[in-house]
Amino acid sequence: MIVSQFAEPVWNRFVDEAYLSGLWVPEDGMTVDDYKDPDWMTPARGHIHPLQEIPAYSQAVRDGFTGRKRVASSFGEDIKDIDDENEADQARARSKDLRYPVYPALDADTEAVLRTLEDHPDAESDTAQRNAGESGKAR
Repeated sequence: MIVSQFAEPVWNRFVDEAYLSGLWVPEDGMTVDDYKDPDWMTPARGHIHPLQEIPAYSQAVRDGFTGRKRVASSFGEDIKDIDDENEADQARARSKDLRYPVYPALDADTEAVLRTLEDHPDAESDTAQRNAGESGKAR
């Protein structure tokens, strides 16, 4: 209620005033109206029983009752920031050949590549080319 009755009108007025006074200009390809619909995130609430709540959130996402974005927002976090951090963590772990249980796919990927190289020694150049192409993709 406070967002719709107070925060949104104040934000919209702020955006309009900043634009009309020449203090701010939208990025290329965007309009002033594109900035008038921000994602409002409430402060994160504390957990009553985190050992039960975290698995419950995970299960709700897996079952399709909610999304990762909503769960991250309930913690006061932005899912894009979390994904960027996870991508950087995984890349760092992979580059240092670290094996953390939180990233089981790293071990599976490594084992699959090693098996392929053992079975087909000429596949090394193909694997390197494939990994180079995938390094620019978000995981």
